Amino acid sequence: MWRPTLFFLVALLTSASASGPVKCVKKAIQPVIQPGFGWHVTVPDSFHVEAFSMHQANGDNGPEFAHLTILPGKGFPPHKHLDGWETIYILKGEVDYGYWGPNDPKPTTVKLGPGAVTHTPQDHFHKVWNSSPEPISMIVTSNQFTRFMFFEDWPESFNATGHVPEAMPWETQCPPGQELASGKEEL
Repeated sequence: MWRPTLFFLVALLTSASASGPVKCVKKAIQPVIQPGFGWHVTVPDSFHVEAFSMHQANGDNGPEFAHLTILPGKGFPPHKHLDGWETIYILKGEVDYGYWGPNDPKPTTVKLGPGAVTHTPQDHFHKVWNSSPEPISMIVTSNQFTRFMFFEDWPESFNATGHVPEAMPWETQCPPGQELASGKEEL
């Protein structure tokens, strides 16, 4: 399949250099989604996650990616990821992002809009909240979307212990096209 495309590109480049500048139009790029390795999780009136390339598809050290939409007045209270880092890229809307690292005297919250990027190392507190009247949209990447420790509000000390759910919503179901393993085979 790539040979005809390569031939076409070479022919196009050859003819363009001989006759002047090329006139281009946008071509739709087909998304690449590996069937069977994505989740769609909705918490009604709060958020929706479309997660792809989870570690079940890429191995334990494979990166995980998600598109997250958070509705107005909703979000994730202060929490930390016990097993990995997280990077967030804001696509649309304005988010209140709070951060508290082990050497910071207290949490800091800033407003972030489209194009902003955050990186939260493992075991550092952060909060992502939509205080705007519109939904926010972001891309989230991590090396592990598992084991979170949640708090209702910022704890009094950095070493406080919060609630660790037994499983996150995307850990309680198989991705589309798969079913629970019977114990002999793996997902």
